Amino acid sequence: MAAGLSYSAHLDTAQRARVEALLANTRNGFNRVGSRAVNHVRPGVGKEMVEAVRQNVPLKVSVVRKALRFTRATVALPKATTWLKGYPVPLSFFPHTPRTNFPYTRRGRASRPARGVSAMLDINKGARVIDGTFIVKRSNTWRFSGGAAFEVVERVHETRLPIRIVHGPAPGEILARDKGRIEGIVKRARDRLRERINHELRFAFRQDGLLGFNPRG
Repeated sequence: MAAGLSYSAHLDTAQRARVEALLANTRNGFNRVGSRAVNHVRPGVGKEMVEAVRQNVPLKVSVVRKALRFTRATVALPKATTWLKGYPVPLSFFPHTPRTNFPYTRRGRASRPARGVSAMLDINKGARVIDGTFIVKRSNTWRFSGGAAFEVVERVHETRLPIRIVHGPAPGEILARDKGRIEGIVKRARDRLRERINHELRFAFRQDGLLGFNPRG
């Protein structure tokens, strides 16, 4: 298991002090406003992380979403975390050639790759051959188990068996390579959080009957 990737966006000290001062007479004011704002911003952050991974590697949305995890903010703890799990993705979920085990059957012997399966692990670098790998039909090898119909595998020893599934990088590793995109996600999250805090402030004061209140004024 590789290291996952997580980050946080928050108000700086001056911003927090300003919000707390405005809500000084409201019970749990800052925590209520903060938790609402964070829970509104969080889903967009997760969506951006998934899209950022897919801009580096052509994985399906459903595959990357399985690695996405998050916590929700509460009044008791107005903070949430979004992260990508560190489990590597099986190579069969990346674009690869060949896609079935036909070249490895007797009928397709002449079409067998000389070295192994080629897989697209980085859009910018293109596909590369993974030495010693080949394709097997999962239902013939691991019965009653879920996964791709055909898996990319390698031999554990020189003999024909046992074999093991070959994995590519984890979504968190893929995103961690793109420092510029991570900085952009964090910056946009902070900007949206500040805007949402102002919206929630207006909502809180409308609840208290201060309809004309402008938190930016």
